[in-house]
Amino acid sequence: MLSNRQWADDSYANSCKKCNKQFNLTTRKHHCRHCGMIFCGTCSQYSAVIASNKNPVRVCETCSIELSDIRGTNVRRISNSSIHSAQSYR
Repeated sequence: MLSNRQWADDSYANSCKKCNKQFNLTTRKHHCRHCGMIFCGTCSQYSAVIASNKNPVRVCETCSIELSDIRGTNVRRISNSSIHSAQSYR
């Protein structure tokens, strides 16, 4: 979806865009694949299929509401096991 939105640069994000939790070794940065902003895992624990990708991708809480309520997109919460298994492959 990022056609008119910019992908946020990791180097400028020291804290979550939503809750302001500081990023460190235990609090990782995650890009919302819809708006491009950077969030902590708690504030980006949703997945949805968006126009630019046919597989579910990580989205932030705000975009999950927009996608679900306004566009009727099926949005799901990412389970902790899904998050941990995805991180182990990095």
